[in-house]
Amino acid sequence: MVEKQNINARVLVTVGMVSIILLVVIFLGVEAWFRSEFHNELQAKMAGDVHWDLASLRLDQQERINRYGWADPQAQTVTIPIDRAIELTAERQSQRVEQ
Repeated sequence: MVEKQNINARVLVTVGMVSIILLVVIFLGVEAWFRSEFHNELQAKMAGDVHWDLASLRLDQQERINRYGWADPQAQTVTIPIDRAIELTAERQSQRVEQ
């Protein structure tokens, strides 16, 4: 025998409407939060706010590419400043072209 189930339409519509309202509120809240964070980030960039970790990393990188040193002492390979490496590469290339 098949039982007939009573569906309470009023509760179903209420739950649906509340769900839609909550979804819209959450969407608008996330959008407002995103815009706020975007605005704060833009202001920080325009104000020249320096991220010290990034500045320190860039300084370390600049020091590494502008000094002489050992890349691997056991293999006897060295590092040279980038400007010198560019000069040597250009000289070698110009010698190849002349030959």
